[in-house]
Amino acid sequence: MSATATVSLGSHGLALRCHLVEVREDRPLNEAEDVGRFESWRSRHQTLARAGRPASTELLALGEELYDWLNGADQFLHRVLEGAPAPLLVEFAVAKQDNSALARAFLDAPWELLASGGRHLALAD
Repeated sequence: MSATATVSLGSHGLALRCHLVEVREDRPLNEAEDVGRFESWRSRHQTLARAGRPASTELLALGEELYDWLNGADQFLHRVLEGAPAPLLVEFAVAKQDNSALARAFLDAPWELLASGGRHLALAD
């Protein structure tokens, strides 16, 4: 059985869930600060992707920065990764009608780069 973790943006902030391992966290966001953070990650990713040279070290560092932020003080990702069987599907979502700057920036962040321990999660066994 595969596990699904969801990271949903709502009016209260982030709802982080993985029902299979009973992990549940609500995290407030600061709209101005977090829009800037998400846009910075997107911009850095685009710059690295357009560099025309292998940027694996920089992409890995960016992925680890995203992981650290999303993991947070309560260790959301760590707890999910420790408890959930592979494969793990992580879904990022906003409400269908949410067209705010925060929602757009959140969805445009390069979550596919999430990395921990020197390895992108998408490459984990």
